[in-house]
Amino acid sequence: MNPFLDEELSEESPPWNVLLDEWTKSRGYWHLLAGLPALVALVAMLALGGFIYGWKVAHAEPDLRTLAERAFRGEDFETARVAYQSLLRLGGKESRHYAFQLMQAQYRLGRHHEGAVLALQLAPLQGTGYGPAHLYVAKAMLAQSNPPPAMIAQAASHLERALKADPANNEARELLSQFYLASGELGAAKRHLLELAGTSGDAMLRLAALLDAEGDTSGSRHWAERAARHFRTQVERQGGDTPTANLAWASALLLLEDYPTAVQLLQQARRKTGNAVYTPALARLCADWAHWLARRRPADLATRFQAIQEGLDLDPQNTALIRQLARLTSLGGIEGERAREIVEGMMREGRNPGLLHFCLGGEAWSKGEREKAFEHFRLAYAVAPRMPLVANNMALTLTWQDQPELDRALAIAESLVQQNPRNPAFRDTRGQVLVKLGKTREALADLAYALPLMEDKAATHRALAECYRTMGMADLAEEHEAAARGPAATGGQGEGAGAKLNAPRAALAGATLRPAPTNAPPAVR
Repeated sequence: MNPFLDEELSEESPPWNVLLDEWTKSRGYWHLLAGLPALVALVAMLALGGFIYGWKVAHAEPDLRTLAERAFRGEDFETARVAYQSLLRLGGKESRHYAFQLMQAQYRLGRHHEGAVLALQLAPLQGTGYGPAHLYVAKAMLAQSNPPPAMIAQAASHLERALKADPANNEARELLSQFYLASGELGAAKRHLLELAGTSGDAMLRLAALLDAEGDTSGSRHWAERAARHFRTQVERQGGDTPTANLAWASALLLLEDYPTAVQLLQQARRKTGNAVYTPALARLCADWAHWLARRRPADLATRFQAIQEGLDLDPQNTALIRQLARLTSLGGIEGERAREIVEGMMREGRNPGLLHFCLGGEAWSKGEREKAFEHFRLAYAVAPRMPLVANNMALTLTWQDQPELDRALAIAESLVQQNPRNPAFRDTRGQVLVKLGKTREALADLAYALPLMEDKAATHRALAECYRTMGMADLAEEHEAAARGPAATGGQGEGAGAKLNAPRAALAGATLRPAPTNAPPAVR
């Protein structure tokens, strides 16, 4: 018995089957039959009304859709907004598409609140949502100036949902591959690149570079050869000036370690077209070639010197080339003598003295000549105090010289971090200075940020060990001391204070995780 019903009423009320039986016995069926035509007429009128309404909707929707699309393409966003709102009122299977178009129109009109409301409905943080809206929101997030890591991760989540809604969405897959490459999740990046590499030359190139970084020589060579054929065909088919394809082709040759052919390719393109984009690319290629020769063919000094000289002719301010030249000055033989002559000539002519002293200081530091390195760093700062890398090494010099000038070093480091808050080398330098000043709690944030991003990690580990020791965390301090002593401390080819310019081999033309989406809203969070 239902406790919310009145007991006496429920006991006196007959059951429904008794009521139904009484109703069937008391009906006048002839009267019911006589009213049947009126009932049929009513049903027919209702059906006719529904048909007329549906006919009007069916004919109104195509016209409204044509109007909305034409207005959107013509950037008449107010007309598009009204038209898409009308389409939404009509309902139908295309409602999510209309809402997506309306969202974009709202953003373009500066109606950010209305756009954000639709964005949250179409691309929710939880759930599937609408694939194109997820992609749009992700691109808008990545287009922000210096998006924080949390926003980038959220954008990646939107990209995953866009791809789940449409596995054939190569734009979302492309951006996801870049995200996973940037975050070091190489397995996930490789999975997406393999999906893209069947048709995308850029994906072939990035996949070859990834496999090269993993030490998969045969896999890297396979995809680099495919990329080289792809871009060569593209250049031959298009003709004329095709800098993007030429640079990508040269990048594939770089991964194949065919430096002479890559240099020849870009030199020919530069002579033929006069396009200025080839000049810095050629200089970078020459620097990479010289670095490769130093590692793989150290005895071939003549070719290395030629590569450095050709690169400096193209870009006299290329720091990597000047560092290679500074390294040659310490060698014996004809090449070492010629390198010293060039350096002396550049000094006499006043060509890049700041960079020259910076690179000579780095070379001296790598050989353990500490005081000589500090003197070069001081001279570099005296000549070029506004160059960030020169200023950074000056801050380190002031910190580690026999009579430290820590307040001055901190002022330089603070200025660098304010200008470049995401640069790990500058954050590390400020952390090192703060540790020397005894401000270990303040230093901890800078050093923890810099550690995973630094090439030479030993000094950062030692500074972190000091931080944890003063905070009474002996176990953590010992872990960082051990890391500073072990092989993992360098993380690569670190060379101390002058080594912050080192970078792994990279393609001459590559994509980033920061697209500039068309019609992107100012902010979507």
